[in-house]
Amino acid sequence: MSGSNYPLKIAQIKADLFVAKATIEEARKRTPSAGKYLKGQAGYHLQQAAEKLIKYRFTILFRSLT
Repeated sequence: MSGSNYPLKIAQIKADLFVAKATIEEARKRTPSAGKYLKGQAGYHLQQAAEKLIKYRFTILFRSLT
């Protein structure tokens, strides 16, 4: 991962978090079955954001060690 990818990675993490938040807010307005599906979609985006953040942090850590 080159240094120029850092802003892109942060933007991707923020986008996943934004989508998750918007999906949860929409789920609150829906029927229980639709809300359950939307919460599952929000969970997916939260997981993606977490995985990207972990990879991003490890990349920074390993770069600082070399």
